[in-house]
Amino acid sequence: MRSICVIAACITVMFAVTGFGESAVANGKASIKFEGTSTLHDFEGTVQAVPFKISVRKDAGKLYATATVRVEIMNMTTDNKQRDKKMYKMFNIKKYTQIIGSMTDAPFPGVGKTAKIPLKLDMHGIKKTVTATVSECKLDDKQASGVLRFTVSLEDFGIKPPSIMGMIRVGNDVEVECDIVGILDSTPVNGIEK
Repeated sequence: MRSICVIAACITVMFAVTGFGESAVANGKASIKFEGTSTLHDFEGTVQAVPFKISVRKDAGKLYATATVRVEIMNMTTDNKQRDKKMYKMFNIKKYTQIIGSMTDAPFPGVGKTAKIPLKLDMHGIKKTVTATVSECKLDDKQASGVLRFTVSLEDFGIKPPSIMGMIRVGNDVEVECDIVGILDSTPVNGIEK
């Protein structure tokens, strides 16, 4: 979900370094950490994104990326079964099973730069665009990695943060950090192989 921005930013440099054609496809993996607050104590959780593809194309010397990333809500964990049960109930997983992040033809800067990038999120039946920060990109001739950070307001997506006995309340904002790895695929795109 949240990982496509970093991979695209890193792949931008791959084109320049490796000389791949006018387009390429990367196999993406994302390890995601989310952090929340409550009136009792803060907490964090983790989830792996469903493996995904990101297509990158070069046009007039600039690179553009298109991808859709999915997170299965049932795979999200805070390593506390009771808290996880409340989290799944909050997300209404019987009706909404995934969180989806996407971008279409998004332009990207190169490695070593920090950038603000729009990320479209589809969560709890509501679609919104959030601003993400891309940083810490690294690469070699076949692999790119980096970190994507952004904040999600639960209320913006129609989600009421849970409370326990009206005394312990979970905060509205959740900080998200995604560690991303993208490996270039040998699949030809537009008839061009890497």
